[in-house]
Amino acid sequence: VYSWTSGAGSSFLGNLFNYCCSPFALILLFVGHKNMPEAIALMILLKAVTSSVSFTYYINKTNRCVNRLSIPFGLMYAFCSYFVAYSWNIMWLDAMAIFPLVMLGIENIIQKKKPALYIFAMTYTMITNYYMAYMVCILSVIYFVYYFFGRYEFAAKLSNKVKTDREA
Repeated sequence: VYSWTSGAGSSFLGNLFNYCCSPFALILLFVGHKNMPEAIALMILLKAVTSSVSFTYYINKTNRCVNRLSIPFGLMYAFCSYFVAYSWNIMWLDAMAIFPLVMLGIENIIQKKKPALYIFAMTYTMITNYYMAYMVCILSVIYFVYYFFGRYEFAAKLSNKVKTDREA
């Protein structure tokens, strides 16, 4: 777990968790070093497909229907500027692929009191890339507060109270 490749050496676990913990990295084991560019291109393609599928799944579950019109939105999510700009940094794309499931997990916690999807998605994100995991955690807290306060009736009661105060 220790590497002498940088200066006086460093822990290999940090590099492992940053670069190699994605399940998509298993593709690299099946190709030779001469086919590495094709393997990386395949990894990027599979991460784009996973991003599109997870966002389409999120849209369908959030709206409680299966609609073919959600597929173009999934494709737009998969090919947004972040994905295109950071496609050279393939280890960060796992967080983007699983992010819609994290958001759906937060909604399941609030609506159904079932944390399993959130725990799975955040665990996957933390294992595959710890740099992006803290960004996902920060956004999860923000989304939880937004979704929690936007969902319950006291927000509607508060807006009705503001309306009656304005009328008075």
